[in-house]
Amino acid sequence: MEERTLMQDICEVVQLANGSRLSDDFWGNAAHLLERLGRRLDLTPVQTMLFAVLIELSDDRKIVLKQLAEFLGCRKVELLNHAADFEELIRRQLIRRRRSGSAEPDTYRVPKMVLEALQAGKKFTPPPICGLTIDQFFVRLGEINQLHIPAGDVANGTRRRVATIN
Repeated sequence: MEERTLMQDICEVVQLANGSRLSDDFWGNAAHLLERLGRRLDLTPVQTMLFAVLIELSDDRKIVLKQLAEFLGCRKVELLNHAADFEELIRRQLIRRRRSGSAEPDTYRVPKMVLEALQAGKKFTPPPICGLTIDQFFVRLGEINQLHIPAGDVANGTRRRVATIN
């Protein structure tokens, strides 16, 4: 039997999770799949489910917990119960959170470079940031913020800014 791709497994998780209410039936039906995919991504079953659904909802837009709860068919408070799982996804740089003011809810998104790694069948591993030159640092910062800044432009721009400071 041919091994399934990461994206095939993610699609199946999304199908099972949609409207599931995170019921015991969902967890029972999805257990084997969540464990298999979780092993490949080094995530717990809950983290795997949350990550898969965030990928589904993340078409370069910001996702609020209410949207995630609506997709799953559960209450927002049930998702708040999994705050540690969200934090781990953020720590691993699989998702990003934008903290909003008190009147606006926090938003989440899946970075483009994470999606690209998954589409290529690879587990996402953040590139190291230690020991970078200033030019490499700004190129890396641009990648993190999903900007394209050619290395030469970074160096020239940095030199111009430093020259104006002096």
